[in-house]
Amino acid sequence: MRLINIRGERTDLVHLDENSFTAPRDWRRWLAGRGNYSWEAGERPLQALQRDINFKLARREVTQLVCYGCERPGALWVLDDCAFAEDGTMVLPDAEGIFRHQGRGFTFLRDQENVPRGEEGQSFRLKSPPRMRPDMGLVFDKSGTLHLEAGAPDDPSALQQCWEIS
Repeated sequence: MRLINIRGERTDLVHLDENSFTAPRDWRRWLAGRGNYSWEAGERPLQALQRDINFKLARREVTQLVCYGCERPGALWVLDDCAFAEDGTMVLPDAEGIFRHQGRGFTFLRDQENVPRGEEGQSFRLKSPPRMRPDMGLVFDKSGTLHLEAGAPDDPSALQQCWEIS
C-alpha cells in the first residue's frame, strides 16, 4: 500500500499488517508511525475502506520475496533487475517494482533505503545488488516502456520510477 495525505506527501510501498487495520485506534497509531498521516473517522468508514481495498485486491496476490535467487523450484529466479521463468522468459519489474508472471506478483520488501529486507527484518546490505544481466542497463524505450538494453548504463529516471527512489 502507498499512503498519500491531503498535502501530497507520499510514502513508498509500505506493509500493512492485519492487526493495524482492525480498529480505528490501531489504524491511527499505524498511520502516525508512517509520517504525517491521520484517520479522522470511526469504525464504519474504516469498514467501508476495508471493503474497497478487498474489492480492489481480489485475486491480486503478490508474494514477498525474502532473498535473491529462486522463489521456489519451477518458479522464478529473481534478482534486483529482472527475473527469469523456467522456460527462459525474462520478466522485468513493473513501475511498482513487482515482477508479474503467470497471474502472480513477486516483490522484495524494502527498507527506507530501498534495501531488501528479510523475514525477520534484517536488511540485505550488499556493495551492489546482484544482477542477472550485469551487461544490460534498465532504460526507457521511445514509447516510455522500461526494458533492458545491452551495454547501456542504468537510466536513473528508469530506476527511480521502478523502485521509487527519492
